[in-house]
Amino acid sequence: MSKALARLHEPRSLVLIAINTVPLVGILLWSWDAFLLLVLYWLETVVLGFWVMAAVMLSPRTVMAPLSGMTSRIATVAFLLVHSGVFMSVHFMILWELLAGSWAPRIHGPGDFFGSIVIGQGLWLPLAILFVIRGVEVLLTTFEPKWAVTVLPVMSSDGTYPVTGPLFGFYVRIFIMQFTLVLGGVIASLIGASIALVLLVVLKTAFDLGMIFNMDERAAAHTACKSAG
Repeated sequence: MSKALARLHEPRSLVLIAINTVPLVGILLWSWDAFLLLVLYWLETVVLGFWVMAAVMLSPRTVMAPLSGMTSRIATVAFLLVHSGVFMSVHFMILWELLAGSWAPRIHGPGDFFGSIVIGQGLWLPLAILFVIRGVEVLLTTFEPKWAVTVLPVMSSDGTYPVTGPLFGFYVRIFIMQFTLVLGGVIASLIGASIALVLLVVLKTAFDLGMIFNMDERAAAHTACKSAG
């Protein structure tokens, strides 16, 4: 516990906490509801996916698409685009069916969604900030020597696949966090209080911090295993 608390003072942790406090402005000043907050988080995942694919294209290291033997950068990005696109589409459908509420009759296509929600409700501002910060974060981790943009590296001596890097974080976000946030959003919507949305922001922040701490540990273990080998 003390180690985790100490890591909260690291620059990367402080930046991550700052990123996650941006939606509080929308909740407290612009009266965002659970649906708008989760749409922002869904769009943040889209932004992160864009930068992860950019990292794959720019990385000087060998990249490999998950669950396949492809090592071509274009093939890997195509795989990720299709694979993650399916999960993101399913997640948005669940989000829409459960929480769209009064928004559903007003949105008749992508143009309405972008104009009425992204622009009209001010989601574009935190999204633009997130685009810049996430881009810097992913590009730095791509070219930092301790990170590997690899989803399925060579099997280690203990018979496991040490999964590290931005791709791992992206898939964790899709498989776990997004659906956890939908569940939290449903509860927050039922409670109908701003404090419930604030708690949802805290939950998401804690998850993000836990994810980067976990990736650091995996990267350290992977480096130690390679050194021992």
